[in-house]
Amino acid sequence: MSEILYPSQNVVWSFKLEDNGVITEGSTSLTDPVGGLTVAGDMPESPIQDTASNIVDDQVRLVVKLNGMSKNATCEIFTVPVEPFSTADHETLMMYIKTSYPPSYFNKYALYLEDGQGNRRVYGIKNEDVGSFRARDSDIYLDSKDFNPSYISKVGFLIEEPIKTITSGFEFYLTELSLSELRKPSYCKPQDVIRFIGMLDNNGRPLLLTQESNPSYEDVCNHVVEAEAFIDAQTRTSFKINKEYKEMHDEPLGANLAYGGGMFGLYRLGGGVPPLYGGQLFEGIPVSLVKQNIKPIDYSLGDCVEVRRLGDLWDVVSEDRIWWDLQKGIIYIKDYFHRQDSSVRVTYRWGQDEVPSDITKCCKLLASKQIMATDWYRSAFPISPDFSPLKIETMNSWVWEIKDILKGYQTQISVGGI
Repeated sequence: MSEILYPSQNVVWSFKLEDNGVITEGSTSLTDPVGGLTVAGDMPESPIQDTASNIVDDQVRLVVKLNGMSKNATCEIFTVPVEPFSTADHETLMMYIKTSYPPSYFNKYALYLEDGQGNRRVYGIKNEDVGSFRARDSDIYLDSKDFNPSYISKVGFLIEEPIKTITSGFEFYLTELSLSELRKPSYCKPQDVIRFIGMLDNNGRPLLLTQESNPSYEDVCNHVVEAEAFIDAQTRTSFKINKEYKEMHDEPLGANLAYGGGMFGLYRLGGGVPPLYGGQLFEGIPVSLVKQNIKPIDYSLGDCVEVRRLGDLWDVVSEDRIWWDLQKGIIYIKDYFHRQDSSVRVTYRWGQDEVPSDITKCCKLLASKQIMATDWYRSAFPISPDFSPLKIETMNSWVWEIKDILKGYQTQISVGGI
């Protein structure tokens, strides 16, 4: 699901400026794409373009213009959705804003989500975020104490206390704001899946996917993404670059003993092949990650390796005390541990840079199979140019082709779920 907060004809946007005890408020209208202004409870008769401070929504961009702001002023630009919605850490926040003064000009400049109890999740906005901005929800929020992500009843921007009084006016522009669970397909295109199945519209032409079509673009995207996840699980790799966040691992058996032995000269922690066990074990404590084909650990790209010291105290392992086996997905840590359970936490990138043609075919087959299994497909498309969807042997042949493709990437796989 995607929650589109702007542009949207279903929500009203408002602003509230508190400046030296004076409150100025304005709101847009659902019936008129150009909003109105309310000051101290009165609606002026003149067009809002003639007022000192106003808010305008033409469904292309939302514009808030303030006459000025003193050093202690606070401005909120917000909307209350018609129905509360939920969000999740894996969702993507997309935003496009512009402003006449950069965020660094204010003591606080942020986007917030508010639940039904008034608790807020706050996303700090920096200078570099002005313009097009896209990030995972879990990466960027600053504070979410007691926040309930399953019931969001208010969304807004908080602009507080400019570093000095603004006398020449302040302008804020919003052209996009959404929280989206829709992930972009990588292995094949949704339209190619429809073309492969042979779906036609009511006029007998190839079906063109849109948000209003049946199936919609989002529906087919979800099928493709599910197929990609299945392929990744079966091959233990990925054909796109992914990121695992704070993947937890227990201390490998004998880790402290091995590290202590190295400290006391019983084993070498690096610089050659140790005399025992053929080499690599005591050149570092091995931690087998869930994924294979990992990328080199690079802290400048957001990767991180942490070990637990005491309780909830985590220490970051320096990059010069880590090495790895990229293909097998194993990292070696030259550091000590204080406990066995959940003692290592790793954020890392993994996956391959290109999608082979047979993986594209496999993804297309998996997504097509899922679509053909739906009741609405059987009723809406009783026959296609190449085959009848009632012929179960067609899908059975796809299953065997999927198995053959995946076998080339994993010697032992389980395909019972396809």
